[in-house]
Amino acid sequence: SSYGNGGSSYGNGGSSYGNGGGGGSSYYGRARSADGDRYRGGNGNGNGRYGGGGGGNRGGGGGRGGRGGGRAGPFASDVDECTSNILGLEVDSTFHFFVYTIAFQDANTPNGNGGDTHPRYESSRSRNLKKRLWLGALKDLGVTDLYSKICFFEGTQAFSYYAIPGLEPDQLPKTLSTNKDNLKMVVTDAKHMSVPEELLTKNVDPQEPLSEKYADHSQPSSRSEFLMFVSLALKYHMTSHPKLQVWGRHFIDKVGPLHSQRDDVDVYRAFSIKPMPIKTDDDKFELGFVCDVRAKILRKTTVLELAFEKCRRNGSSHHDFDSREKVMLREAFQGEPVVSITDKRTYVIDDMVFDESPDERVVPNLQMSHTDYFKNRKKIDLKYPALRIMIKCLSRGSSIYLPPELVTLENLEERSRRDLPRIAAFNPQQRSKGHEDMKTFLTTTAADNLNIISRLGISYKEEGFKKVGVRLLRTPTFLIGRGDSPSDAGNLRRRMNAPVQYNAARGEKVPIHVVLVVHRDLMRDDVVRQVYERKVADLINAMGSKFQLGRTPGHDMTVIEHNGSPDDHFGKVNDWSKHVTSGDVNMNGDKKIYFVIDFHKPPVARRQREVEYLAIKKELGAVGCLSQFVNFTNNAHHRPGTRASYSIFQNVNRQILAKCGLNIWRVSIPPELPLPAMFVGLDVCHSPRRMRDRKFERKDSVAACVALIVTSHESDDCIDRVVSCQVQTQDKAGTEVNLEKLIENTIASAVSGREPGSDPLRSCIMWRDGVGDTTVQSTADLESSAIRKAFEDMSISCPLAYVVCQKDISTKFLAMKDSKPYGLKEGMLVDNLNHPDFAQTFYIHGNCPPNSTPKSVRFIVGDKDSELSNVRLEELSWNMCFDYPNWTGPIQLPAPTKMAHKLADVAANLDDLGESLNFKAFQNTLFFL
Repeated sequence: SSYGNGGSSYGNGGSSYGNGGGGGSSYYGRARSADGDRYRGGNGNGNGRYGGGGGGNRGGGGGRGGRGGGRAGPFASDVDECTSNILGLEVDSTFHFFVYTIAFQDANTPNGNGGDTHPRYESSRSRNLKKRLWLGALKDLGVTDLYSKICFFEGTQAFSYYAIPGLEPDQLPKTLSTNKDNLKMVVTDAKHMSVPEELLTKNVDPQEPLSEKYADHSQPSSRSEFLMFVSLALKYHMTSHPKLQVWGRHFIDKVGPLHSQRDDVDVYRAFSIKPMPIKTDDDKFELGFVCDVRAKILRKTTVLELAFEKCRRNGSSHHDFDSREKVMLREAFQGEPVVSITDKRTYVIDDMVFDESPDERVVPNLQMSHTDYFKNRKKIDLKYPALRIMIKCLSRGSSIYLPPELVTLENLEERSRRDLPRIAAFNPQQRSKGHEDMKTFLTTTAADNLNIISRLGISYKEEGFKKVGVRLLRTPTFLIGRGDSPSDAGNLRRRMNAPVQYNAARGEKVPIHVVLVVHRDLMRDDVVRQVYERKVADLINAMGSKFQLGRTPGHDMTVIEHNGSPDDHFGKVNDWSKHVTSGDVNMNGDKKIYFVIDFHKPPVARRQREVEYLAIKKELGAVGCLSQFVNFTNNAHHRPGTRASYSIFQNVNRQILAKCGLNIWRVSIPPELPLPAMFVGLDVCHSPRRMRDRKFERKDSVAACVALIVTSHESDDCIDRVVSCQVQTQDKAGTEVNLEKLIENTIASAVSGREPGSDPLRSCIMWRDGVGDTTVQSTADLESSAIRKAFEDMSISCPLAYVVCQKDISTKFLAMKDSKPYGLKEGMLVDNLNHPDFAQTFYIHGNCPPNSTPKSVRFIVGDKDSELSNVRLEELSWNMCFDYPNWTGPIQLPAPTKMAHKLADVAANLDDLGESLNFKAFQNTLFFL
């Protein structure tokens, strides 16, 4: 089934003449079912999430069973200990290494003594050229193979386990080599590093003393230097392992892909490993290796097979492509990223070459054809060696030619992307086996290959993977409407499906003038009455909220009809928006408030649908008008019997109210948090790289900040909350920094949006997404200072807690019960695996797709004032995961951060990156949902 162990998405109904309906499964159990006889459907008595439905239709119609509501479970929640994928290690007290600082200079500078690095090498400082220069210099110094295996070059430094003869400190600086372009490599400094002082080590008898030449150049290494050296050693060990193959930043098993029944993709296990410092109780740290496994997906269809399909050829065709086919193939494949089937390297197609075949094209410097090269060097016989088609790819600034039958497109086809959460998932048993296999790769190697890890003085603890404590966080309570009693948030979905009453007073009512944009084909079916009045306006107005939708055309409602073409659709909306000013739609003003609801029936072509949607969203965003699109392509909402329609419109109506600014449910927050409180979320959206004019380009990144002010989640006074949001375009694509001004403006806007005489803010919590391990502390220092500055400028004294959220992490946890691995239930907390650089680190588990393993989000407390010392940030973060109005259940991130992520994504998809959005008019609304 889609979600449960038993029944399909809606349970098993009866077949034409067979049994009656069988119920779908619930979360953990299997539903009861009743068999109908041959001609009369039985009653399906499912005890799943939605219960059973009645049957009795002649011909075995069958009743609707309970919907399969289970996920990938069962999950473990009754455990107090779990196993991580962190391999426990012991480091010898004699562990040491040498660091050599290297300068690359251009000998052609005016002074003749070398100057800045030559520009052409600046972008490849740590790449092939300089590595080759370094390895060549080692040979000139007489360094043996053993030395070179434990000597790693990275950027402007070289790390070595042994002291390199000829590079003692008293002989430096020393020029090692100069290439034909007069690029000089000069070693300027050498240091002998021991283990960091705060590292727990295993006492080992000291080795022979070091040369006196290093007496004044020996010192304990910093934690970052130590981890850098260990990381490079791990990378070399994995790269040189005889059973592993490099694929990007991961390593796959040379055995091949996992067994799969799919005909479109191959699934590989991709391993990764990195060192991790773990804080101990005595403020020291120990070393661990994080061993992770994830899926890598490779299309089975090669570029040549796709070319045959596009030209409508069968696989036996060997004649060359004609001029029409050449033009078509160039248009189809130029700029597409591809993956080599042989070595799993990624390239970008620069051109399709049709004047040479693999038999005719000679490999540079080898004087052999591509056919002979792959046959003799790679042991691959090409199927079409004489067919005149080759792929010209870009690789690190140079060109490489490949036969199209040996490469496949990196981008997956639509059905593969749709099934990706299922085919790229590992259940707990598969993930546990992957961790054990990773441990085997680390501890074993070929007989003639050096095990670098053990040579360095690192050994593995007998306990294997580190065990940590775990506990289940309590599910928060919530309130819906006025006068509601607190309920368990686990019942949030069921409560939201029931009638809700907000009971707004008559004087609080805010009329909304609805602008209904309708496709011409839908107008013929009386969609205004059948859908808008019955499924939207009547249901929303019956909730009794302060926002009341108009339903009388010509009075408090406008209907715009278009013929379905993108130009007419956008043109009609654009003409209407010209008569609207930002003052008319300001949610804080007394003037008329407009809300555009677009009943859209877009074409199947996805690109055309997105362009049309984004153009209208941008136009409405510029005038500050709220909007909601409803798609009629996949569901005929105006037809009777559309089963999913009412469920869809429950979500649509909830979204409309949330966009207007209604706090549709209020989640409890820990009583220790001083109120009123400001919750701030910050995230940055990065667009993918695209090939244009033989160069990779990407749109500028967009950062978004959302601030919410909450007075109480326990009273009816919090149905309306202050919301402020801003976006900022980054100066450089891919950057996550320099957001201080954005934060200050958002906070100032939120404070100014409060009613006069409101109680002063007493606390501020910020959740920040998208910060890597190496920049957490520096980012926390800069952005927490920006928050404090914003409050100081407004003469507000407000204690702060700054928390970084990291989603895509390698650390995983499994519970072992009866020697069998289980995933951890959502809400399980690991809080005793701290990083030595930070005051507090904790992990909270979320849910997961079917047949997968729940993953955790790491929360790092980068700053926390003493006034908030008794606030349990792990409990507050978990509760706020239930506060996102687009989902009736917990999400991965706290709601403010998820809102910032959603806003950044919306702005990044607009052609002006959100610069035209009217945030002043959108004050106190969630227009971007």
